[in-house]
Amino acid sequence: MINPRPRSIFSLLTLAICLLPVGLLTPAAMAAPAPAATPTMHTGFPLSLNGGLVRFGSVALGDVNGDGVSDIVVGARDGKVHAYTGNGAKLWEYDTGNMAIESKPAITDIDGNGTNEVIVSAGSTFTAQKSGAGVYILRNNGTLRCAFTGTSDFDSNGVADGVYSSPAVADLDGDGQMEIAFGGFDGNVRIMNNNCIGIKTRFVRDTVWSSPAIADINGDGKPEIIIGVDSHIDPGKGTLDGGILHVYDSNLVDIAGFPKQINEVIYSSPAVGDINGDGSLDIIVGTGRCYNNVPGCAPGGRVNPGAGEYINAWDANGNPLPGWPRAIPGQFAFASPALANMDSDPEPEVVINTAEVKDGLSTPPDGWVHVFNGDGSEVAGWPKKPFIPAGATGTVSWSTNASPIVADVNGDGGPEVFLPCNYDIVAWNKNGSQLTRTTIPPQAGQWALNTEYTINGAPAVGDIDGDGKLELVAAGARADQNTGGLYAWDFDGNATANALPWPSFRRSANNNAILIAPGLRTSSDVTFIVQTGRSRTITLEVKDLAGGAISWSASDDQSWLTTSPSAGSTPGTVSIIANASGKSPGTYTGTVTLSSAVNTVNINVQMVVANNVSDVFVPMSRR
Repeated sequence: MINPRPRSIFSLLTLAICLLPVGLLTPAAMAAPAPAATPTMHTGFPLSLNGGLVRFGSVALGDVNGDGVSDIVVGARDGKVHAYTGNGAKLWEYDTGNMAIESKPAITDIDGNGTNEVIVSAGSTFTAQKSGAGVYILRNNGTLRCAFTGTSDFDSNGVADGVYSSPAVADLDGDGQMEIAFGGFDGNVRIMNNNCIGIKTRFVRDTVWSSPAIADINGDGKPEIIIGVDSHIDPGKGTLDGGILHVYDSNLVDIAGFPKQINEVIYSSPAVGDINGDGSLDIIVGTGRCYNNVPGCAPGGRVNPGAGEYINAWDANGNPLPGWPRAIPGQFAFASPALANMDSDPEPEVVINTAEVKDGLSTPPDGWVHVFNGDGSEVAGWPKKPFIPAGATGTVSWSTNASPIVADVNGDGGPEVFLPCNYDIVAWNKNGSQLTRTTIPPQAGQWALNTEYTINGAPAVGDIDGDGKLELVAAGARADQNTGGLYAWDFDGNATANALPWPSFRRSANNNAILIAPGLRTSSDVTFIVQTGRSRTITLEVKDLAGGAISWSASDDQSWLTTSPSAGSTPGTVSIIANASGKSPGTYTGTVTLSSAVNTVNINVQMVVANNVSDVFVPMSRR
């Protein structure tokens, strides 16, 4: 076993950039943004935290105090966890130690007592030799329920290694109790119970930056844990330099088709959703940068130029989706993807930001935001760079390690994409037009979502005051660049589920990072082998992948095709009858269409007519 790679974020090329104050750079030509209602600072904000700045921690929204309204929770570089109401009133703070918190807390009822707890991990790229590493469960009044502080000292620096990974919460083993999954810098993926007792551990022999997603990938009715880990050449274990995507069951054993080895680390955290509309869940994840020409990170200096310059997507069986991995030459995606429907089709698109490396480590990398279709093609109008003002006349487009969020905050029916860039939160509409300021003062109609210091963690969108409208919340620092700060802006969009496809890092309060979009799903291809003069019938399940009720109607385009019933609702079935009466031997094709207000599904039907058909031949459906 070798020592794990250095955990300095400097190898990711962004921190030294993000912490620099803006200067005067060459201005870039910017298209005028579309007119939009200008957001205003929310009452009670900005506010100062009692402690250090929020360096890489992401904002979590959820009901902490039990009043039915979302509160704000975030961790800071001094190890403190802060909880505030949406009107800026402090609920509590808890000090985990002096190791920075760079994750997103989960907010959920961990023990079934009717109130939510806060589950937060402590682990840092800057304070690795400090105390406090582990995962903490805090009651809704801010007192400690329990803590897991049993991580090992994998890098032999004399202190327990931290947990950078954001904890994900779910009932993993079907016992009716919630468990918590996370990875650690000590090379372990763990499951602990709601009393902070480790119940399963898998040593992966390298560092874990990635946060787990939780979803029933293989359709067996049980949730799996999807997480990326780093890897290095180890002939005895069969691993290579790069990273590995695991899909674990509740015993931390990979399911069929996994793991998947790639040639670069996986600092990115996976997202799960059906991005190609085949009715099954897919896994999407970025990479990182270590083996690609970063000798100080790659064990033994074993660099591999060109490694990791792509985005990954696998189906539930571990097969790369058609069009994936998606090449992004000269760019890296440390950040984690968001999923949202950015166009008119029913499937969600992949929204992910990248860093463009120009000349090794010496020039600040530009940031990009990509939006990909399920086939790996780029959505029209994307990718885009963020442009923020740098002094009176310049702009910069610096990259960030934070991940994008997506929400319809202005109620126009199309989602907006939000991403930090230095002091600002940058926003784009679904067509890729930047909505936020590019000059000081902002141009007419531009949103001013600027703070007093750099923002390095993901913001979040939700209704934090119970007025039915959406607010955007970000965490960073005040003007002194040391004191933590919270910022919030009011928007006009209604706080509905449809307006919040991916409103925070890891999407939900339980950090499961799964989006199941409503839509009809059934088999896509049906083949019949029918004897002359006879008919065959096959019955297909029709479902909404999101588990809801969708009304549909059925039609067909051939006289030999019949569907029954002609209309229905999910969950349900539809029977397709192929009638060979009056048909000569040969092959016939047709289409059955299931139409709904959400989407349309076409079922391609083939009928092979023969004079003699053995009884062993039966109708066959294949997806």
